Amino acid sequence: MKDKEKIQSRVDQTLDVSSQMKEVRISPFFKEKVLRRLNEKAEPETQTLVLAWFRPEYQLAALICIIIVNAYLLLKYSENNYSENLESFAWTYGIEVGEDENYYDWN
Repeated sequence: MKDKEKIQSRVDQTLDVSSQMKEVRISPFFKEKVLRRLNEKAEPETQTLVLAWFRPEYQLAALICIIIVNAYLLLKYSENNYSENLESFAWTYGIEVGEDENYYDWN
């Protein structure tokens, strides 16, 4: 029985303390300030990249240009002037080139 009276007295004390609490007065814009600060801390700092201007639309345009240049060079150098290019290369580096030599045979 004493335990029930002790418990009841503690409950009454707790309720009395809560009734004596005063209302906390804060600024009406406190919530907005706190939320703004939390958002500022949550956002990562943006770092400026060297190629920041190289966005996807520019990447696509650059890719198309590179493909066009590669196709042009492939068509230009795939003509039948292989022997002329080989002779020019050999003359530049002082190498003798014969028509019957196999360039891949090192024996």
